[in-house]
Amino acid sequence: MAKVTMPQLGESVAEGTIGKWLKKVGDHVAKYEPLLEVITDKVNAEVPSPVEGILTAILVEEGATVPNNAEIALIETAAETAAGSAGAAEGAAAAGAAPAAASTGAPAGSVPAATGPLVTSTPAPPALAASPPASAAPPPPSASPSTSAPAYGPAGSDERSEGPERDERPERAAAVADMPL
Repeated sequence: MAKVTMPQLGESVAEGTIGKWLKKVGDHVAKYEPLLEVITDKVNAEVPSPVEGILTAILVEEGATVPNNAEIALIETAAETAAGSAGAAEGAAAAGAAPAAASTGAPAGSVPAATGPLVTSTPAPPALAASPPASAAPPPPSASPSTSAPAYGPAGSDERSEGPERDERPERAAAVADMPL
């Protein structure tokens, strides 16, 4: 069972009032579908469902004020529903096996012959079988030289300098040399 809790709807908001339930017990809800309206002193908001499933219980009625993170509803997820029905089906199959064995003359406790299709494992798809082995080496990196020169200016600047450019700006070098320390 997934638990729906009262969300914190603001940094200084400690509680909320259930304004209106938008879903009823037994309704199917999709993930992020609005479940209820919450009223606080700062905001009115719709609370979305945290999971997909069936609303099984409403723990707090409309008009009640509850603190943040308090449980307000329960939702049975699809996985839980499937697990519950699978368990019930297994129990029914086991209960039906004994009368079937008795009616066929087979000893009690024996497993009746399967009447449905036999499920076996399937081979890997051809596309996967034809893939190269995992030990294949990746292609070598390109051998082209790097065109990026080291930066000499402040971070993020475009001041890149390679030997000749520094010599092309002697006025800047002179200005820097004349600066007082």
